[in-house]
Amino acid sequence: MVQKGDTLYSIAHEFGVRLDLLLDANDIEDPTSLAVGTPIRIPGAHTVSKGDTLWSISRAYETTVGVLRELNGYAGDVLLQVGNLVIVPGASRSVAVDAIQDVEAGLASSPESQTATPSMINGVPFWPIEGIRSRRGGKISGTEIIGRDGDLVYAVSAGVVVWNAPNLSFGRTVIVESSDLYLYLYGGAETVAVEIGQRVAAGASIGSLTLNPNTGEARLFFTVYRDGEIIDAELAPRG
Repeated sequence: MVQKGDTLYSIAHEFGVRLDLLLDANDIEDPTSLAVGTPIRIPGAHTVSKGDTLWSISRAYETTVGVLRELNGYAGDVLLQVGNLVIVPGASRSVAVDAIQDVEAGLASSPESQTATPSMINGVPFWPIEGIRSRRGGKISGTEIIGRDGDLVYAVSAGVVVWNAPNLSFGRTVIVESSDLYLYLYGGAETVAVEIGQRVAAGASIGSLTLNPNTGEARLFFTVYRDGEIIDAELAPRG
């Protein structure tokens, strides 16, 4: 069950499952709508029942006790408690950890990274793109920025890409989760240069804008979440 401060990425990492499997198992389309108290089904995990042992679980999943110990970090004798989750083959901690591609070194040497920007420029917060900004209200509020066709979109904060998918309202949407659990949503960067699980540096390019054929504008939607609530994007941490 979701606790305060949980995010889908932190849950996936804790239980050693891939984020895409977690989303599919729970039919989640919007990762920012995670509410405290929501029950979350962990794919690739066995819920311990009365009488279960590592041996009986290994038989049920056609694996070995040694594999279960390795996947769950067990050492020595283990007393399983009813309700505990035991990771079984198919979704291990190593898969979740390995999926976080540390590409900061690559970004640092790429042409896009040469335009990396500090958190403040002349006392003004760094934004994903330069352009005319306006506030957007409604169910999902945030900041819309009008740019130009081909403008690169930059991550304002370092973090891990936890979402990369089309959205009916914003077009292609990328969400980056920072180490202090802020979620930075970038919508409208139709050409995306990052993947789920990829770690990006502040100031690294995550994609580029394209013209909307209906409006004739290249427009980015930017919003920031913390603990499931939208916060003022201008006040959100940078760097």
